[in-house]
Amino acid sequence: MTLEEFVREDMQMLRKLAARGVVERVYLEETADMRLLDLSQRAMRDKLAQARMKGRGGWWNDAECSIDHLRALLREHVEKGDMRDVMNLAAMVYLREVADAQPNLGNEGR
Repeated sequence: MTLEEFVREDMQMLRKLAARGVVERVYLEETADMRLLDLSQRAMRDKLAQARMKGRGGWWNDAECSIDHLRALLREHVEKGDMRDVMNLAAMVYLREVADAQPNLGNEGR
């Protein structure tokens, strides 16, 4: 079974439980959140491995890749529609912003 097939079956199961009302909502929310983290991590890890095999890397090193370049790639990949790339690029931007003490300018005033 592929990861995508597992995700579809797992989400169907959670939705059925929610529709039947046999499980507390708090439990379903926590379970869904844990699935989100676990399954997203698997998808991200697989996509990063594919990229490394193609020779990509250096997102963590300002000498090789700027935060601005990562942000531009993130915007591009949102349009392309591969959400695994979007998750990875968003995580890269987040970690670089924290590491380089450069908070996202879009959050000012919140």
